[in-house]
Amino acid sequence: MHRYFVSVWSVVLLGLSLSPSQAPARDAGVRFDPPDTQYTSGDDQEIEAEVRQKLPYAARFRGTLPPAVDLTARMPLPGNQGKLRSCTAWAAAYAARSYYTASLDGRDVSQPQNVVSPNYVYHLARGPECTGTNFVRITNVLKAGAPSLADYPYSDQCVPPPQIAPNAAGFRVRGYNRIDPHEIEGIKGQLAQSNPVLISFADSPAFHRHRGEAVFNDPAFDPGQDGWHSMTIVGYDDRRRAFRLMNSWGQGWGDGGYAWLGYDIVPQRVREAGVLDVAKSSSETAAQPVAPTPPQSGLAQNPSGQINPGSGSAFEHLNRGIDFRSKRDHDNAILEFNAAISLDPRLARAFNYRGLSWLSKGNADRALADFNEAIQLDPKDPSAYFNRGNLQAAKPDPDAAIADYDQAIRMNPRFAAAYSGRAGAWRRKGDLDRAIADMDEAARIEPKNADFYNNRGNALLDKKDYDRAFDDYTQATNINPSFPAPYNNRGLVWANRKDYDRAVAEYTAALRLNPNYALALRNRAAAERGQNKLDLAIADNAEAIRIEPKNAENYFQRAFTLRQQGNPDAALADLAEALRLNPKHAFAYYLRATIWRVNKEFDRAIEDYTRCLQNEPAYVGALTGRGLAHEAKGELAPARQDYRAALALPEKYETGKWAHQTAGARLALLEPGTPGAKPPISPPSESKAPGATAPGSAAPVSPAAPPPSPAGASSRLALVIGNGAYRSVAQLPNPPNDARAIAQSLRDIGFTVIEAIDVDRVKMEATTIDFLRRASTARVALLFYAGHGVQIDGRNYLIPIDATEVRKESAGFELIDVDRILAGLDDEARANVVILDACRDNPLEARTASRSGARGGGLAGYSSVGSGMLIAFATAPGKTALDGSGAHSPFTEAMLKHLGSPNIEINEMLTRVRVDVVAATERKQIPWVNSSLLGDLYLNDRRR
Repeated sequence: MHRYFVSVWSVVLLGLSLSPSQAPARDAGVRFDPPDTQYTSGDDQEIEAEVRQKLPYAARFRGTLPPAVDLTARMPLPGNQGKLRSCTAWAAAYAARSYYTASLDGRDVSQPQNVVSPNYVYHLARGPECTGTNFVRITNVLKAGAPSLADYPYSDQCVPPPQIAPNAAGFRVRGYNRIDPHEIEGIKGQLAQSNPVLISFADSPAFHRHRGEAVFNDPAFDPGQDGWHSMTIVGYDDRRRAFRLMNSWGQGWGDGGYAWLGYDIVPQRVREAGVLDVAKSSSETAAQPVAPTPPQSGLAQNPSGQINPGSGSAFEHLNRGIDFRSKRDHDNAILEFNAAISLDPRLARAFNYRGLSWLSKGNADRALADFNEAIQLDPKDPSAYFNRGNLQAAKPDPDAAIADYDQAIRMNPRFAAAYSGRAGAWRRKGDLDRAIADMDEAARIEPKNADFYNNRGNALLDKKDYDRAFDDYTQATNINPSFPAPYNNRGLVWANRKDYDRAVAEYTAALRLNPNYALALRNRAAAERGQNKLDLAIADNAEAIRIEPKNAENYFQRAFTLRQQGNPDAALADLAEALRLNPKHAFAYYLRATIWRVNKEFDRAIEDYTRCLQNEPAYVGALTGRGLAHEAKGELAPARQDYRAALALPEKYETGKWAHQTAGARLALLEPGTPGAKPPISPPSESKAPGATAPGSAAPVSPAAPPPSPAGASSRLALVIGNGAYRSVAQLPNPPNDARAIAQSLRDIGFTVIEAIDVDRVKMEATTIDFLRRASTARVALLFYAGHGVQIDGRNYLIPIDATEVRKESAGFELIDVDRILAGLDDEARANVVILDACRDNPLEARTASRSGARGGGLAGYSSVGSGMLIAFATAPGKTALDGSGAHSPFTEAMLKHLGSPNIEINEMLTRVRVDVVAATERKQIPWVNSSLLGDLYLNDRRR
């Protein structure tokens, strides 16, 4: 079995409304300067002390506050004040007063006729020589009223207003109430009552450079140098301990014109704070302010369960629904949107937001219907296409998602989140180059958005461009050090490089930022499996289950670990739970099928492999696994069919390479005519006693003989080969003796042994093919070889007695390829052991015309081996082993001493062999082992 790592593609959550950075730009007559335009401006003229003393104070909020408030859904689009020092007019008139237009008058502030003209207000309130102004002057202008942005578009020219004052009777206010900026709870209380808070803030160069989602907490500033700047607080979040600001420096600043300001620096850097006192509507200037119903209040419902439409206008219901959504109260949000739609069936935004709430509740069909209706009512709103694209991407239907993202981008070419969403769809389709190109564009539009670098890193990780992926994840952490996902994903980079120590360190860093990050726990468990720290892995799996008890992946991953720990019964229980939670979890079916196959429950295995393929038809590993199960049952026709189908698919997922190699090797054993396969030659019969086989005299059987039926198969099968009677070079006396002695020792401990002594290439290959065929039904398959061996270009070959030369070009005709044998054995359904007492020297070296650096003095080592396999070498990689001066080689002598020892795990046995060989050869020869056995293996499990 192979390790699964899940990479995270961080996209805009379907269950949330659009953030300000995702909001589409609209042509409202507003000039947008380049994103990096910086103008220090604001309330730089002190309010006269006498005036300040007379200003009323807003009441201190004393109620129980919710943990977060967000008023951005009713704010106008953030723009750019340009070259004018008009930030106070932007904050008070354009932002706060227009917000009340949306909240109380029920008008859509995406339309310029429903937004206050900040230019007009600034012209009347500014000081001499086009200087800044203050909230009191702005309030005095707004008491008389102001025109809309449609009537008086914004420009950066400081000119007297046109003669339109008689028509400027809209957007009035009653006054301005101050708030103590040291009272954080008072500011939060006004926001909880749906009142944006105006502030005069001491800005700085660092604040001008601020980008992205990170909280601005820099207390350093110089009021004499940096000046004062007016902004509007539009929300707060206690988890971040920060207020949400709307600014007037364009969408390229902060996070699309918004930013987070830490609670702790507000008393240090805010000198003025207040709220507008706004009449109920523009025609009722004497009325008291009326705030929307707080989200925590009860709803007036009629007997049908719908909100009484008489409890407010359609727009009020829409806004209350948005408030409920911000609290994740989707049931009440849907009731409010229903009421809005019943009052105004053409209110596209109500359908759009209701679709988001249905999606948050997991009802994709209703969400799709609402998005479709929103698009039909307002086909020029890119947000509805974007939301529908997110839904299509999650289905997954990447083609439909791409079509919707295309539409959103066509309407708003600077819609960065749409580029990011489309990149995710391209990635789902496997078109990584297009995914990366779209993420390039998203990052270009919003260069300080950590999500975009993280997402591009994910596509680069899929492309195995680990260096660039790592750089993008690092850039994401630099932009937002508190963002846990890129730390997790950097762990995936290290895990793909098999550097599990560094991977664990990265996952741990992510978990420090978010202890409930279940994905990081699963990934850390996978890395701990790579370190063979299975108890730690199971603990992490258990914690992930505690956090997400309904996530099937958590149970699947723990089953994976339990199976590696040698506890298949517990693994099966977890797999049953995973499949109960997610009946379409293809990998869970695959793992359970493999456990059934190990347990020789072949019918169950075939059934689960089939279910895996029904849910993931491209999972090549399931085809090879099912073929192995059919072959073990003696059902050769379906086995061949599955192997052919596996070879026709690409190497997909972690099991892909194994599936191809094993399918090719097994098909070559079952089909003599398979292209690229050596034709199987008649294998020899089993020998029953030492010395029963004369050199080269193995008895032939039918070339196409099928493997034995499971009922008559041996559960412990061994092939023992000893080649010493070489024809072209001096003979080796010990390998035949070594092989005969090892074969007898294996029989003594219960192995069925195929024995071949001094065989040429034809008979050596035939014997190997017979062994590989019969291994399909064994629980343990062991190959022991004594004789000459050589490596060519990193591949290992065993040398038959009739070989005449060692060349790369002729190796396939002269020698036996060890890698082909390993491919035929690579099946975790049994324990596979390969022991090579070879590389005694290269006897054919002098007969080879040119070495060309292709061969080494000994066999090549393996950096990794297939699951369920152990390979033992008589000596270290690249070194030659000794033939010995006694009856056996030093390695075989030690093997014979310990092979029959009862109840000793094989790794412990080979450690004892290593100690004896090192002592006998005076450290000239050090045996070597590569192992990925799944559990303990005892060659002699009989107790004395």
